[in-house]
This record gives sequence, C-alpha cells and structure tokens, in this order.
Amino acid sequence: MAKHRTQTKQKSTLWRDFEASVESLYKCLGFSTQRDVEISGRQVDIFVEKVIQGVGWTKLAVECKHTSGTDSISREEVTEFLHFAETARQQGKITQGVMVSNTHYTRFAKQTVEGSTAVNLMSLRQLEDQLFDLRDAYQGFVFEYEARRIFSSYIKPSGTVCDGLEQGLGSHVDDVEGRIMQWIGESSRSLIAVLGDFGAGKTTLLERLKHNYAKHYLADESARRPVLVLLKEHYKYPDLTSLLSHSVQRELSRDIPMSLFWRAAQEGQFVIFLDGLDEMLTQSDRRQRAEQFVMLSPLFGLKSPVIFTCRPSYFVAATEYQAAIAAILDRNTMLRPTGRKLGVLEEKSHSYKDVKHHLDSLFIDQIDIHSIQYHQSVTIELEAFDDSRINKFLANNEERFRACSAGKVGWTDVRTFLDGVYDLSDLMKRPILLDMITETVIRGGIDIGNRNLKLGPTSLYEIYTDLQFDRDWKKGEVRQQFLSRDQRRSFAQAVALGMFEKGRLELRYDDIVEIVTSQREVMADLQQRLKHFTPEQVASDIQTCAFLSRHEDGFFRFTHKSFAEYFIAKHLKGRLSKATHEPLLYRRLPKEVLYFLGGFGFMEASIFEILHHLQKRRVGPDSKSRSFNRNVSSAIFFTGHELRDLQLINAL
Repeated sequence: MAKHRTQTKQKSTLWRDFEASVESLYKCLGFSTQRDVEISGRQVDIFVEKVIQGVGWTKLAVECKHTSGTDSISREEVTEFLHFAETARQQGKITQGVMVSNTHYTRFAKQTVEGSTAVNLMSLRQLEDQLFDLRDAYQGFVFEYEARRIFSSYIKPSGTVCDGLEQGLGSHVDDVEGRIMQWIGESSRSLIAVLGDFGAGKTTLLERLKHNYAKHYLADESARRPVLVLLKEHYKYPDLTSLLSHSVQRELSRDIPMSLFWRAAQEGQFVIFLDGLDEMLTQSDRRQRAEQFVMLSPLFGLKSPVIFTCRPSYFVAATEYQAAIAAILDRNTMLRPTGRKLGVLEEKSHSYKDVKHHLDSLFIDQIDIHSIQYHQSVTIELEAFDDSRINKFLANNEERFRACSAGKVGWTDVRTFLDGVYDLSDLMKRPILLDMITETVIRGGIDIGNRNLKLGPTSLYEIYTDLQFDRDWKKGEVRQQFLSRDQRRSFAQAVALGMFEKGRLELRYDDIVEIVTSQREVMADLQQRLKHFTPEQVASDIQTCAFLSRHEDGFFRFTHKSFAEYFIAKHLKGRLSKATHEPLLYRRLPKEVLYFLGGFGFMEASIFEILHHLQKRRVGPDSKSRSFNRNVSSAIFFTGHELRDLQLINAL
C-alpha cells in the first residue's frame, strides 16, 4: 500500500498541489503544520496541531486523497486509514485522523467510520467551509458594540429612495435600516448606495446593520456574514483584492484565501459594507472618481449584496462612470490610478467596449464583472432627524442629564433650552451635531441657563474640541508636563493639514512632524515641543481627545472626517490677516471646509469683515486666483450675513 502511495505522488503533480491547498487551509484555521511526517510506522501527508480553547491540545493526522477522474474514495482506502488512526490515537500520537478528498466517498466508505471518533471524512469544500465559521469573531464584535453608548442611543434614520444609482425625486422611507434588510432578505437589490452629508449617520447605519447581521448569524437565522471595508484605507494597497484581504483579516480575525472569499461572495455568503467612497480621496475630480468606481466594480453584481456610503457631492453615478470611460477615448489616455500605471492607447480607433474591457481587466485581475440591472440598484439619501427622532435621542440620554445636574435637569428641559437657541434647532437635525450638543451639555460646555446663547456649527465644534483639549489639563502638573491646550490644538491642525496635503485620512507621526516643520511660522512652539517627546508620549497625550487618536498600526486618525475639515478652517482663520500669502486659499477647497470657515464669520464680526475685504480685492483672472475668489466668496455665503454686492456665481 505504501509503495502504491509513493508511486501516486510521483505520478501526479496535481496531487501535490491538492496537498498544499489542504495544508494552506489548516494554516488559515490556526494550525501549525508539517508535511510527510512518520507516525506509528506510517507516513502521514500532513500533521497539524493547535490548542483549542475548552478542548486542549489537538493533534490531527491528515490524509489527502486526490483523483483526477470521477472515481470515489473506496471502503478499502478508508478502512486502512481507520486502522492506522485508531492505533496512533491509542499510542497518544494523535487526537484524530482526518481524510480530505477532492471527490466523493462511496456509501460503504462512509459506513466504515460510522460510530467511530477516530476518523473524520471530509471533502475539500467542507474543509473550506470551516474557514467561514465565524462565530467567535462575531461574538466579540457584538459584545464590543453593545458595550458602546451608540447601542442604546441609536435612532433609526429615515430617507428618500430612488431606483438606480442616481439622485432625484424619490419615495420616503421611515425606517432605512429595516428597508435595507428587507431588500437583502428578498434578494431584490444587489447594490445599495447610502448618501448623506457629513454627520448624517452613514457609518453609524452600517455599523448597526453589521451588528444586526452578526446577531442573525450567531442565532442561525441568516447564513450571510457581514464584512465592513473601510475605503479610506485603500491607498495602502495596490489593488482591490489586497484591500479586501486586509479587511477580512481585521474583521474576521483570520486569513482567508481570497480565491475562497470571491467564491463565497459570488455564492451570496456575505453582506459587504463599503464605508466612505468619498474618503478614498480627500480631493477628487470626475476622472479620479471613475477610477475608484472601476476599482470597486468587481464586487458589484455578485450574489452578495453591497452597501456603500458616500457624501452626495462625491457620488459616482452610473452615467458619470460611463461618461468618464468615453472621455478616455477622446484624450487617447487610459486612467492612471494611484500606485498603478495604466498604458496609453496607441490608436483612437478602439471601440468603447475594447477600452472598457481593457480598463476593467487592469483592475480586476481575471475576476469577472457581473452586470447590474437597473432594478437591482438603489440609492437612499438619509434625511435629517425630525422632532420625534430628536426627542427619542435626547430621551435615551435622560439618565446622563439627571446625573450631571444632580437630578435637576431632564431631557425635556434640555430640549426646551435648545429650541430657544438661535440656529440650534437646525443643527440638532444632524445626528453627529446632536450627539456633540448632548455631550457638550453633559460636560458643562453649554450652560442651559443662558438664554442669550448664540451658537452655529463652527462654534459648536469649537466648544466641543476645546472641552476635549481641556479634559485632563486641570488634573494637575503631571498632565501639564506634555502638550499644552494650544499645542494640542496646533497638533490637530497639523494632522488635518497633512491629510489634505497627502490626500488621505490617516497619517503617521513623521508625516505630522513634516507639516509642523513646514508651518513653523504658526507652529514654531509646537515644533520645539515635539523635539522633547517620543511619538508614543505624544500619542498618549492626545489620546484623551475623543475625536483624535493613534491606532495600533501607528496611524493618527480623526473619528470623523468633519473634524479634519473643521481644523483646516481653524488654521485658515488664523491666517486670514495674511490670506493673500496663504497657499491653501489658492487651491479649490472642499465646501465643508468653507462652511466651517464661514461659521467663524458668523460668530466673529472681525472675521466677516476680513473675508468681505478679501472678496472685494479680486486678486486676478488666472486659475489660482479664481480658486481664491471662489473660496473667499463661498466662505462669505456661509457666514449667513446679508450682502448686496456679492453674486452667487463667485462662489461656484
């Protein structure tokens, strides 16, 4: 028998490849492996072992059976392996024997091991499926999520639904979360776009949906496995498969061969959440948005539904994608995504289909793109909170309001106060701002006894971030040995500026120091201070700020993109007196940055006067000057002041 097995190995390289695949799967399952090990006088194809919690040390002798034809595994082959496994187990050499085959076992072969625990018969597919038993990973996520404040304070969003990947008039949906789960349950939608301005609750919605599907999976109510992909991390990876591989490892706590992931995705085993299409690039144009959409396109049209989030101003419509490819023909140039060079077409005579196929193939590496029918895609634009949702959110924080006021103030008192503050009634409709208002009230940053309070979105961010900067400063001399409040603020501005310059939403410490050095005119104090501390000490110091943190991978990130936009505006506010020499104002800035900059003009008359003066100067007709005029004019519009000499076209 041993002689026959040796001859089989020599005859078939496919057999060796099969053995390597089986070994790889066991490694992915966390086993250490050895090939061709002698146990109890017999050569074992693969010996694997690991400690299983609640079970102990587990040692398996794995026999690989590969056939290139249609033959099944016979009773004789199984009987011989069973005798070996029973002997080896009695000797304490193994816990169990496992036979893995690429074909079927005969009925008699299966009967041979009935009633025995010494041998387990498996197909390669069954072994692969064990990789997707993700109960431990999802149990951990559910436990962590339900311990967070958002679990109890979450409010289901409403929205407007339009068929296809287009914005426009649509129908109202009171429960977006429930409608999405209904579509997925019915398999009626395979691509769902969730749109919303900053702070509308897009990421919060995806996390809630992930929690729901994890709970359903754990309860055996759904076979779909949720996977969240953070698109802001895409710049680290050369292609989609690498990004997905990293995301799967982070989400599921195991390495899964991507060939298996794609197969499972095609079979509908996942719900894939793509968070932050607009965060793939901090600055983008039509061509760049098309590049990103093409990169993600292999996921669209699979049986696993895809839900992605995006700000409306960055949204990539299907028509825009098609138009971008058509424009390539006119330019005679292929798209050129970050980190990958795409060739230049030598002839313009290539057909539209040829260009699209060439473009797609460079991104998808032999993975088929499945067509998406119009009725399979849908767009949901999240709506602002209405009164009932605002009240429910505040009511969810009743105990916290009572605790911070010695029982004197409840949520209805807070609501009455907020309704009386200029502009807060509008701000409350945005979930992130409502949460910030709530936290600021609880921490004493807003005095609800002050009926003359005047707040706008910028001043709310100002109060909230100052509270974070001040949080530990008053605790004593130990905390004050590190960064001061102003230095923490400068550090946050440096992080925001670096993100804008680098075109990504996370930075390493060296990137931040580079920005601080380049801004020595306004950050000289911080530059000197950073020389005395290590990155770990600085990270520990700013870790107290709830909106800015350093993760285990060494990257600094804001908890929400809007904080980066606010701190860029904060930097520009400090530079307005020298605005004509500020390079940033000569670049086309995101409207959210200008929104915050205009907010400073709403709160401070001097800032408004400077902006108005700069707008009158009109620095020139070239493209940079047009950007300067547009930025200043837009900021003035966002101040909310009435102006008779400013035309809307200047802000476009």
